[in-house]
Amino acid sequence: KGASIYVIKSAEPTEDYACVLELEDLDEKGNKRLLEVDWQLFEYIDLAYCLTLHKLQGSQAPNVIVLLERGRLLDRSWLYTAVTRAEDKVHIIGTEAAFRYGVNKKGAVDTRKTALAEMLKNV
Repeated sequence: KGASIYVIKSAEPTEDYACVLELEDLDEKGNKRLLEVDWQLFEYIDLAYCLTLHKLQGSQAPNVIVLLERGRLLDRSWLYTAVTRAEDKVHIIGTEAAFRYGVNKKGAVDTRKTALAEMLKNV
């Protein structure tokens, strides 16, 4: 059976409930739906985490899923950083065209103009 994604609204356990989850969709009156998870159901819940590349930068994770979408942030340095965050597996999801775009687009680090080389000549 497919997995569902919920936001933990309350993690304060009670005698009857392990936690309260907020569902992404609304009920028929337009209100947010809440699911009270009893202790018996709680043992079947797996926690999952997602971080942006910006938040993960400098860290690693066992498995990394990279979602490629053409845009101003996608360049070869972003792609390199994304792929090298994986300790074990990396999954790249996107079109071949988006991947080629990212590989071929020079990043800010490639085009940055500084006087560093000139300053180092005098050291």
